[in-house]
Amino acid sequence: MLFPALCKSTSHNQYPGVFPFDSNDNTDNYVFKNKAVPNWEWLDKKVSYTLNSQGYRAKEFDDCDWANSVLFFGCSWVYGVGVDDSDTMASMFTAQTGVPSINLGMPAVSNWFTVKNCEILYRKGIKPKAVINCMTYPTRFTLFKDDDTQRNIGKWSVDDERILFEQLSQDYATSHFYTTWCKQLIDSYFDCPVLHYSVDGSLATHLKIPFLIDIVGEKYFWDRKNRARDTAHQGPTVNHKIIKHIVNDFNSKIR
Repeated sequence: MLFPALCKSTSHNQYPGVFPFDSNDNTDNYVFKNKAVPNWEWLDKKVSYTLNSQGYRAKEFDDCDWANSVLFFGCSWVYGVGVDDSDTMASMFTAQTGVPSINLGMPAVSNWFTVKNCEILYRKGIKPKAVINCMTYPTRFTLFKDDDTQRNIGKWSVDDERILFEQLSQDYATSHFYTTWCKQLIDSYFDCPVLHYSVDGSLATHLKIPFLIDIVGEKYFWDRKNRARDTAHQGPTVNHKIIKHIVNDFNSKIR
């Protein structure tokens, strides 16, 4: 295999393949929403998750044109939980610019997950056209293990590792420090331009980078009709507004 394995996918599916559900956009949630929400707008809309052999929502990595592509990093926002392949940020970016993109987002991961993947790409000699990094919540953390697997810790954690999440949730000085370090590490791995954004308002303020909800408008972002099928994530129209802003940044700073 030409391309090395990236961090283990957090997809709930047995990849590779095309799947109708993933993560918390699952069958039980779909059935519940169908019964509980009158005139649910997602009832008749199809969502496809196309995963490669490493469980990422991208082409097979050996088939990617890395040198001419824009890499998208982040959590479920970038992965696109609850929206079709065509409505992810990476897909919309390519549709609007004609520039190939590679979706390296993954649900429920930390910024350390992104750093690890950037290191793997760096050691492989990958030099993309540009990088779009959507930093996730600073209270998340990843434990990397000797067998090349990892455990992502966050508010969903149910065992003793939850203590680490609770400590970071109460200690923003520490969590902001390590995310500053994450950002600097990601920048150091690439010679190309890196555009940073954040899904967390406090982190965006701390790092002085754009807050994605501010780009969209809080009222619009939280409106139920603009949510993804799982209703916990942003839907296609929200992604469209975000990517319009990112494309403007890309055109002004990179092209």
